[in-house]
Amino acid sequence: MAGRLAWLFPLACTMQRTMRRPAVHHLGSVLLAVLVVCSGVVPAQTNEQVDTSIASGVQWMLAAQTSDGSWRGSQFENYRGFTALCAYTLLKCGLPKDHPSVRLAFDWLDRQEFHRTYDLGCALMAYEALGKGRRPMELIREYAKKLVGTAGNGQRKNGGRWGYPGNHSGADMGWTDLSNTQFAVLGLRAARRCGVKIGSRSLWTRVAQGLIQDQDSYGGFGYRGGEKHSASMTCAGITGLVLCREVLEDVNAEKGVLGKVRVGIKRGFMWLEKNWAIDRAIDYRVKGHNNAVWHYYYMYGLERVCAFTDTARIGDHDWHAEGAKLLVGAQQSPGCWKGNETDTCFALLFLRRGSRTSGLGPRAAIAHAAAKDAAFSVGMSGDRPLVAWIRTLGTVRGLLDQGDEVEELRWRVNGSIVRRVEAPARAALLEAPCHLQYGFEKNGRYAIQCEMEIQPIDAHEKVAVYKSNVVEFTVDDVEEPWHREATRDHARQLLHRGDVVARASSEAWGWSRALYAVDQRHASAWWCKNDDVRPRIVLDLSHASRASAIKLTQAHPHTLDPKGRARAKDIEIRVNNGKPMRYRLRDDPKHKQLVRFPKTSVRSLRIDVLSTYRGHRRNEESVVGFKEIELFLDPHPDDLTDVPTRTNEIIPIARASGVQWRYTLQAPPANWNQPTFRDLRWEKGESGFGTVGSAHNPKRTDWKTPEIWIRRAFRIVPGDSREFRIEICHDDDATVYVNGVVAVQASGWSNGEYRTFPFSKEGRAALVNGRNIIAVHCRNNTGPGYLDVGLIEVSR
Repeated sequence: MAGRLAWLFPLACTMQRTMRRPAVHHLGSVLLAVLVVCSGVVPAQTNEQVDTSIASGVQWMLAAQTSDGSWRGSQFENYRGFTALCAYTLLKCGLPKDHPSVRLAFDWLDRQEFHRTYDLGCALMAYEALGKGRRPMELIREYAKKLVGTAGNGQRKNGGRWGYPGNHSGADMGWTDLSNTQFAVLGLRAARRCGVKIGSRSLWTRVAQGLIQDQDSYGGFGYRGGEKHSASMTCAGITGLVLCREVLEDVNAEKGVLGKVRVGIKRGFMWLEKNWAIDRAIDYRVKGHNNAVWHYYYMYGLERVCAFTDTARIGDHDWHAEGAKLLVGAQQSPGCWKGNETDTCFALLFLRRGSRTSGLGPRAAIAHAAAKDAAFSVGMSGDRPLVAWIRTLGTVRGLLDQGDEVEELRWRVNGSIVRRVEAPARAALLEAPCHLQYGFEKNGRYAIQCEMEIQPIDAHEKVAVYKSNVVEFTVDDVEEPWHREATRDHARQLLHRGDVVARASSEAWGWSRALYAVDQRHASAWWCKNDDVRPRIVLDLSHASRASAIKLTQAHPHTLDPKGRARAKDIEIRVNNGKPMRYRLRDDPKHKQLVRFPKTSVRSLRIDVLSTYRGHRRNEESVVGFKEIELFLDPHPDDLTDVPTRTNEIIPIARASGVQWRYTLQAPPANWNQPTFRDLRWEKGESGFGTVGSAHNPKRTDWKTPEIWIRRAFRIVPGDSREFRIEICHDDDATVYVNGVVAVQASGWSNGEYRTFPFSKEGRAALVNGRNIIAVHCRNNTGPGYLDVGLIEVSR
């Protein structure tokens, strides 16, 4: 089954090799694991699909992690708890506790302040999943105590129910709901499993009584007491009753209360059986009784309540088999559900049966690919460094039996030879001298294959090369520079939300305000409006901070579509309203970018976006912004490896300002591009030239003929190690000359974007100190035409 996706391989022959090698102790160094779903739960034909689905879902979650270790989530107010839910999910899906992304997530969580019910409950669940020896017990006690203190929003009259506390805004302290209540109970249960005996018998009795009171006559539960019932809230209510029963039995509660709890659980399951559905979330509050928004939330609730009660079937329905089939079919490429992290977490926890598993198993099953057409087969371990070996000799055995000899054995990783073994003895082929040990320097997709170059016993026959199967896998546990950067930057950065006033030229939406660029949260962002021609953000510090660098993290909408909106390309920075400094940023939505300036006491920062890498979303192609702006006293040495380039604008593009050119629409003499040519009879016009324009590609001079020729002078001063680049928006073919020499050839249509070209070797040689001539010819082959040209000087 060679060629399966990601880290999934057949289980054939795993035990054969395991018996010949020491047991694998470090599991998870390489993503070779088959995520095994409990035998018999899913029909045999879907086991492989479920494994693949979980694997690709985990990979998607890792890619969705932001550059500070958090995840964005769908509910802005509960982002801290959502990052805890993501970390919990990854642990339950088998990522080891020392995985870089897991470590970074908990490093981020450890620095947060938790007050809201969802946040506290999810944080306690995540910390409990870390296991003994890794749990921050002081934090667990603190958060559990907070949950107990916010029961009933701190008011005994509200009983054993929880709000956010209160409603969303916290204004209505009489508000409680079952969703918050279930996460509070789950969090307290997690704390108890960590050894924190929190919550009195009286509290747990009140919680149980509140749930019983809120259960309707049909056995179902609503979001709040008295509301119409729904599948997701019925699962939440049963979960709450089951966990109350667990604690009340432990503390010898009154038999009358326990009896009512047991009856409530039974009635809840009767409601689920009568209202069974796995393809939708039954909700009698909404039209059609189908709440699509909370479908996967319901499925996770179903998994949880069935796991807690060891329930394999709801009536005649194998709930996990039916749900797994649905989720595998609904998964989006490249691995998420509904395009967001929230539903992806719920889907993964359902597939993995996260409420009943320790999370240790899925990545422990090392397997090996075996191709039927391979001359011999290889296998590999999950050790660090990776160890690969020859498992079986296959058809090669017959050649060696007749006296042929191996002249050379070669191991390849992604096609490149990484190890050679000259003339190995036959007896050594299956032993350590012929094994491959390989350490990976970065995460990514890899393929390993072995080759044998065999010399036939008949000297007249040619040497032949025989190849093994290809073992494909994904490496994701290498600690990359951005992991280390996120950890150290938490303590070093100088901007804090309460000490900064942020103002912007525009704000696209209510959830994209300027202050979100300095809120120490990379899951939020400032975005400008689509029609903002020159976006800018200004930061005023309440106290001056001595600094010499800032880090910018580009805003992007989502992992599925990181370039749907624009990204900042050229920016201008002013420190304390001083001289502007211009930089060219990389088109990198994922990672931070360091910008340095002379060390000074910073009181204010202004960042203008001069040009962008355009997005492709309709009506959002020019929406640009930043996730986070961070200020530093000094950059760390590791931050200096790939910094943005410093630029100097010699000829501005039209978006920045209109620049005067000489132009003609009639074919000029052959020497029109030479410095000696006199263009005094040509027309004068400001860039850009075109048939039509837009706010981001302004048309200041009409051009409606098939061709146009433009030229102007520019000056450069002597300098070392400088580069010059052309910025050009063209429709269609354009040729740029410098002092009569071709410097740039730009073919076709630039799709309304500015393309950047370095000078050709001949173009660089043609430059002189002092006065130079740039001349451009553009031909419009069909439709509207447009031409705008800029020139920048680049230095690091």
